[in-house]
Amino acid sequence: MVERKLSRSSELEKHYRKIGAVLFIVNNQGEMLLVQENRVHDTDGGQIGNFSVVCETAERGEDWASNVIRGIQEELGPEVLANGHLAVNPDKCFLGESVFGPGVLARVVILHYTGEPNSLIGTSGDGEVVAVGWRKPQELLEYPLRPGVKKILEGCIIDGSFENLISPTNKLVPLSLDSLKATEPLSSTTTSS
Repeated sequence: MVERKLSRSSELEKHYRKIGAVLFIVNNQGEMLLVQENRVHDTDGGQIGNFSVVCETAERGEDWASNVIRGIQEELGPEVLANGHLAVNPDKCFLGESVFGPGVLARVVILHYTGEPNSLIGTSGDGEVVAVGWRKPQELLEYPLRPGVKKILEGCIIDGSFENLISPTNKLVPLSLDSLKATEPLSSTTTSS
């Protein structure tokens, strides 16, 4: 799945028209949050009714950690951040970068939801998506997924990125800009893996 290491924003702007984040939010049973699209997406041909995970395109000049935080606020609502149930495992948060669609690069991140899983069902920040359930990674492939998400999901399953999704509680730190930035790889190369 990981096609690239984390790249500097200045390097990315030369090669991609858009940069964004794909967020695999997992619960303590190793299931991922499934959302349903309420609009068409020009980045990868996603249609109304497609299923997906939380995805967000970065605003110009926005760093990847801010993009992740804003994506959660916009897609699921600010109360999801405020409840304190989102966390990161500093050892396994950032999976890498992958081409999401033509001219679009996604930074792929795993976040952990430590609250009652059903409390997220039905959340819908700006109305672009609605959270509809939790599924094991392989089960997500049974749904008509947004094409960019499907490509990344399949790659992560094949390369084993989703093995051991459940992190020990003592490894998790609350989600914040600082905790996300602390997970950033030290290498800022643009070489393919």
